[in-house]
Amino acid sequence: PRPGGYLANLSQGGSAEANDDHHLVADHCRRIAESLGAQWLCVDWLTTPAGPVLNEWSTAHGGFTHLPQPQRDQVADAFFTWIH
Repeated sequence: PRPGGYLANLSQGGSAEANDDHHLVADHCRRIAESLGAQWLCVDWLTTPAGPVLNEWSTAHGGFTHLPQPQRDQVADAFFTWIH
């Protein structure tokens, strides 16, 4: 996070950098998705001195917000039918 802040979100003034943790989190993401039976998974990770820490995950919205209508509604309807 930015100095004096607590949010590490890039839009809130946080920063991002590349490191080798992506190899470890890619494996974790695959295992989480498989355990959920999810074909799509959006995951946020926090990097700490001890390694990556899971922040949040979602199987619903991340990849679909860029779809045009009516496809976005079709995906949402299919997803919520599956949840039900």
